[in-house]
Amino acid sequence: MRVRWLVAGLLSGACALPAWALDFAEAFRLAKDYDARVKIAGSRAAQDEAGVDVARSRLLPQVSAAAARGKQYTHTKYLSGPYPSQYDEPDTKNWALQVRQGLYRPAEWRSWDRAQSLAEASARGMEAETATLLSRVAKAYLALLEARTQLKVAEQDVARYTEVLRQAQRAFETGQGTRIEIEEAQARLDSAQASVVDWQGQIETGRQDLAALIGQEVNPEELTPFTEVRGLARDMLQEPVTAWVERTMLQNPELASLKAQLDAAEKQVAVQKAGHLPTVDAVASRTFSRSDSVTTIGKEYLSTNVAVQVSIPLYSGGGVNASVRAALAAREEAQARFDGRRRELVTSTTNAYSRVRFGLERVTALDQATRSAEQALAATRKGVQAGTRNNVDVLNAEQDLAKVQMQWVSAAFELLGSIVELWAATGEVDQALQRLEAVQRQGAGKMGSPS
Repeated sequence: MRVRWLVAGLLSGACALPAWALDFAEAFRLAKDYDARVKIAGSRAAQDEAGVDVARSRLLPQVSAAAARGKQYTHTKYLSGPYPSQYDEPDTKNWALQVRQGLYRPAEWRSWDRAQSLAEASARGMEAETATLLSRVAKAYLALLEARTQLKVAEQDVARYTEVLRQAQRAFETGQGTRIEIEEAQARLDSAQASVVDWQGQIETGRQDLAALIGQEVNPEELTPFTEVRGLARDMLQEPVTAWVERTMLQNPELASLKAQLDAAEKQVAVQKAGHLPTVDAVASRTFSRSDSVTTIGKEYLSTNVAVQVSIPLYSGGGVNASVRAALAAREEAQARFDGRRRELVTSTTNAYSRVRFGLERVTALDQATRSAEQALAATRKGVQAGTRNNVDVLNAEQDLAKVQMQWVSAAFELLGSIVELWAATGEVDQALQRLEAVQRQGAGKMGSPS
């Protein structure tokens, strides 16, 4: 009973937690602020969002102005007639103002549409990186929390086998035991001590992994344990797997990003095809010049021009057709990426759902196995008192109980990891954080303990 409730207490957090405890939501927030992948995705999204404004600007009026003022030195020599050479040093002055508005620019309009698709792809790509980060943090956080819990179980085994060894030695000294019982107890104690060392190493590895994600040192004892999660699993299993797959298809941010990339690739084909089409611009200009050339010395001109300009592409060396072929190939590539990832997500979501379902069944089965192992241990101890069992039988029963308890701990954390994976597949990051935070803050109930 002590082992079972020790593990339950470690997982449930029934005892008061220190104010500085690192819960999962805080670990995820720190990782989100620190993670390079999320920052890169955010920068890319900002670039593509600015690209939308750049593409839109090409469709708006373009206004330009130019002005110059100076002095012109001119020597005029007449080659015939009785005219003497003439020297002029007039002040020159000119300015121009032009307004150009595109009336029909199919390539620019389609480029603007494509830029919006690219911005959408980048924005959803950032959401996809955030969902991926949720899984990465959960994996590291739960691995460290499991190692910490398993270490406590292993330390409890060491204490138990130390006591068994002491009892075997005392029984041998009084003539009621055998040397074999001492050796068996010593062997179990050595194995438990080796397990302690192993879990200590895994704690150090897990600590480093989590620290690398959140960007600061981690004290394993600061991690907030989880309370009962079987109810959470049952809630998720209320919906059939088909509903989860459908939600993944509709909500998965990576798939949405790939869909937007496919849209952008299709629009790029239209952009390249527009290279065959004419463009029409409305142009208005006003210019002023004074003595700005040898033929206008001493003259001023002020002119206004309004026109519609039509530009028709005739031949560009086959470049437009080649660009269209390249865009078509890029579209096929984007389609293949989208279809492939879509199939992968159907499989991964189905598998995650199955792991939640069977993980719940496994934890429940291990609850029963724990009770059975405890009853077997109690019966064996009574058999020792009655003379029908010996200390080796007790050691075997103790080992069976410890094995079931450690399996139960692993199953409980695997179940929680599968739950997080299912949320990540559907892109429900905020909901996952809220539910996990609620589970950690309940402070009552015992995760995986018999109900």
